[in-house]
Amino acid sequence: MTPSELLQLQLILRIICSVSVTLNMSLIFCVLRYKHLQIPVNFLQVSLACTDIFTGVSWGIGNVIMNDNALCTVMGTFHQFFLNASPTWIFVISLYCYLTVMHDESTARKKWYWLHAYGWGLPFLLTISMFIGQSILGRGPVIGDGTYDCWIGPAYPDLRLYLYYPTLWMHFILIVVIYIRVLTKIRSVVDALKVITESSHLSTEARPTELLQACHTTNDGKQQSIYNPEHRNSLSVRVTCILPERTNTLSTFNKMMSLKTALIAISYIVSWTPATISRIIQFVPGTKAPYWLTLLAGINFAFSSIWSSLVFFGFLFEGLWRNRHRKQRALSSRM
Repeated sequence: MTPSELLQLQLILRIICSVSVTLNMSLIFCVLRYKHLQIPVNFLQVSLACTDIFTGVSWGIGNVIMNDNALCTVMGTFHQFFLNASPTWIFVISLYCYLTVMHDESTARKKWYWLHAYGWGLPFLLTISMFIGQSILGRGPVIGDGTYDCWIGPAYPDLRLYLYYPTLWMHFILIVVIYIRVLTKIRSVVDALKVITESSHLSTEARPTELLQACHTTNDGKQQSIYNPEHRNSLSVRVTCILPERTNTLSTFNKMMSLKTALIAISYIVSWTPATISRIIQFVPGTKAPYWLTLLAGINFAFSSIWSSLVFFGFLFEGLWRNRHRKQRALSSRM
């Protein structure tokens, strides 16, 4: 890139990243300040926000600190760590959603410490691997001009590719698999609840086995049915299911959580696609990524640190609006 093109890109990055840092700090404040927001998935978003704050600061500073080798090395090391931590935490959030929907929230909470160990442990290993690669390849300092910031220098294009993008897309492929399973599960539960509702007034001789099976499977065996075997020949005996009071509430919560975490994952996939293409082009000998692709990748870099907070506040304000609308309807119905 020419100096003017680089200045243009840095200006765009600083504007977007300043907004990103502000939103992510606001997210952390809201979760820590307000009790009703202190739920596990929001605490996981706090961890993601911490990674996004640092990457936002790093991209906002850019590579203007290149002349200070010590500072550039420190920033580049932390950038490698948090850059890998960001998609790792998106995967962790998706995995928590999967465990909650496919099993229950208590099962997901039992994996809490393992999720944190993975969320911070894998980026640490990839950061250590960067310096191991420097020692083995011996091309000089591994931290240098990363185009957008202090990161893995141009002497190590292979490390740029291998120590970030494979795990990035491995996580995103797993995320796609997770949400296919989650959506299938939610749909099966909704269909089972419809069967129970439509069949609640049928006699036992109609289809007793199917009704009892539906009652049993809609909530992993935790729902019960009223059925007296001693009167199975009576036409007056009816099968009804005692649905837990919070069945519909939990179903709605799981669907909303799945939608929320899916939006975060999709936004990151969109953000990192141009950067992946750009890095692959640069890795091929004799080729160079065009400026428009480099610019697009840089803009998407900055936006990648903003999506989680936008989704968080979007769902927060949507919930506040829905509650207000519900209260207004309740007041109007009393009048």
